[in-house]
Parts: sequence; C-alpha cells; structure tokens
Amino acid sequence: MNALHATALSAVLAALAGCAAAPAFEQLPATSAPSPYAVADAPERFADQPVVWGGMILDVKNFASYSEIEILAFPLDDRQQPLIELADQGRFVAIAPGYVEGEDFAAGRYVSLIGTITGGREAPLRNTTYYWPEVALERLKVWPRDFRHNTRRFSVGIGISGGL
Repeated sequence: MNALHATALSAVLAALAGCAAAPAFEQLPATSAPSPYAVADAPERFADQPVVWGGMILDVKNFASYSEIEILAFPLDDRQQPLIELADQGRFVAIAPGYVEGEDFAAGRYVSLIGTITGGREAPLRNTTYYWPEVALERLKVWPRDFRHNTRRFSVGIGISGGL
C-alpha cells in the first residue's frame, strides 16, 4: 500500500470514528447495577451501591431543600440511553439537591443518571403496595426529545471529472 492509500484510509477511519455517538457518562461505577425491581425485592442488600439507571420521568416534586424525580426505569444501551422498546424495570425516585425546574424535567422526558441507592419507600400504586428505591442523584443527563431518532448520518462520495 502506498502512502496515498494509507493516508486516505486513515482519514476515512478517523471520520467514521468521529461519527460514533458518545456515551452520556465517561466514568461509570465499577460495579454493575441491579434493576429497580431487584432493589425493591432486597433493598438492604443494595444499600449504598452506586447505580447507572435511566428511564422516563413520571413526576417531579419540589421541597424546601431537595426535589424528587419519579422515574419509570428502562434498560440502558452502551451509550446509557434508555431502551424504551424493552420492558420497564420498575419505578424509582431520584433525590436531587435543590430545586428542579419542572419544565426541564417534564413528565415523558427521558433521563439517565448516576447515583447511590439510599433506601426506599412503600406507597400504594394501582391497588397494591409498591416499593420505590431511592437514589441520591450525582450526575444526570436529560435526553433530547427525539433522542431515539437522532441518528448521525455519514456518507462518502467520490467525484470524477474530466474534459474533452
């Protein structure tokens, strides 16, 4: 392979690498995260464990010094985006310090987060008692409204011209 071919191949590979979408978080907790359903079944087993969870915002409640974001969890892909076409993994509550703007965290928006399991609470949900794991929020990514359709497009063309 001559130098021109090697340079062209390097340029194409660099361009393709630049098209790969970056993950929401560069540094992840060292342990794999249990699902919210697993935490609900054995909350004491997972206390103080870091998690990377995500899903759809269901509700936001603001209090004097913190906010609660209720989330319906979904599995995450390799970029930590919620896989909304798969079955949900239960509900959880993310506890955020300070005030959370309801418009930025509206019901139906999708998020991914890193946090630590701090406990949970029981409350009624559809005529049964449900256990919501609670997570102290450390880092949060709110996905664009069209994140599932926001694919990058890349094409390469070769132009040929000549004259007579």
